[in-house]
Amino acid sequence: MKFRVIFILFYGLFLFVNIGFCTPGKLSGEQVLTLSLEQAITLAQQQNRGLISSSNTVETSRLSLKDAWSDFDVKWAPSTSAGITDGDSSVDAGITLKRKLHYGTTLSLTPGIGKTSGEYSGSVSLGLTMPLLKGFGTDTNLSDVKSSEFNLRTSLRNDYITRVNAVLAAVYYFYKLLELKDLVGLYGAQVTSMKAYAAGSKVKKSAGLATPMDVFRAEILLKDVEDDLALTLTLLSDAREDFKNLLSLPPDTVLDVKGERIVPPIEINLEDAIDSALSHRVEIEQGDDAIREAIRASEIAKDNLQPQLDLTVEYERYANSESFGGITDLDDDIFTINFVSTTDWARASEKIAYQKSLINVRNARINLDTQKDLVVNEVKQYYRALLQNQERMQIRKDQIDKAKGKLKLSQIKYKYEMADNFDVIESEKQIQDAQVNFYTAQTDYIVGMYRLEAAMGTLINKDRDQ
Repeated sequence: MKFRVIFILFYGLFLFVNIGFCTPGKLSGEQVLTLSLEQAITLAQQQNRGLISSSNTVETSRLSLKDAWSDFDVKWAPSTSAGITDGDSSVDAGITLKRKLHYGTTLSLTPGIGKTSGEYSGSVSLGLTMPLLKGFGTDTNLSDVKSSEFNLRTSLRNDYITRVNAVLAAVYYFYKLLELKDLVGLYGAQVTSMKAYAAGSKVKKSAGLATPMDVFRAEILLKDVEDDLALTLTLLSDAREDFKNLLSLPPDTVLDVKGERIVPPIEINLEDAIDSALSHRVEIEQGDDAIREAIRASEIAKDNLQPQLDLTVEYERYANSESFGGITDLDDDIFTINFVSTTDWARASEKIAYQKSLINVRNARINLDTQKDLVVNEVKQYYRALLQNQERMQIRKDQIDKAKGKLKLSQIKYKYEMADNFDVIESEKQIQDAQVNFYTAQTDYIVGMYRLEAAMGTLINKDRDQ
């Protein structure tokens, strides 16, 4: 008996555990993630693939700048040769140390040893090459560095714009999900209400207190609301998927948002908003920088109009000896100085390049003026949209209040059989439409505030060196 009781207990425990594991539920890989607005923005800036790609572009620009500076590092190049000429064998080895200075001069040091037909040789030479006309000066020789610095600043500004767009997208999807969730609740309540009206109309019809038209009217509106609910659920699902893609979340993540739709007042006038945009927008900074870069490139093109003329100086100490130890004396020397020019003195292509560079400067100034106009128009557009959405919200609020009053009166008449259900259903529909439009206007207003801040250049901080 005791054994039987123990067996039953263990068997029951076995069934409980297995039933527990076999109970339908969420998939093991499914993750539920509920985000606040701040969390969504942070996640967008950390995981958005477009931002990651933009950061990689910035890093590439940094490496290009490092590579440009490396032209002025000390470079060393070992050399060796061995061969036979007319039966005489020769072996040579050496190393060249070279460094280019910022104003164009190149210094070199080349020690070497060799052996030819039993005779040893050794030498140490110092060399200097300096441009006298074209290519002299830090502006010319640091041109690649300056160009790389400009490209880095450009990539940093593009990265900032990408971050702003990612934040705006996160804000939009966050409030869109809140709106769609509220619409699902609204349509769900309307479905319940319309079902009650339809059922009530059928009861009254059977009692002779309502017409078939009352029943049809309620059932038709019920189907309309059910269709609106189904469509909104689809939009909600699609918005969740788009938001997950923006945040680079795993496909099996169940994404939800939590928060309130806080409607802040407009605390800035249009003139101040425009002034802020002209002072803070990185597109205008980029335009100013592009003008400076075009002027710098034009100065380089002007320098290239000069012919090439280089001064080369070399001093060498050397020795030849039948013994290896004898070459260390380096008792002989030689000094050479040359002026070298290998250039097209007509400078036809260089003159054309200089004229093109002047055109580039003019185009850069035109582009800046165009960009300023675009920024001003963008601020005006978003500011007007805010005012319009603010007015729309107030109109919809008034419409909802009036429709609720009409609904209350219609319900009283319908209850006491003073009217059919037409006015009741019409009032319900008007309230629903007004609430839907109010939610849409509210979302557009809140998101529009963020877009205005972005247009003013103050949405997020520029936390990278530019």
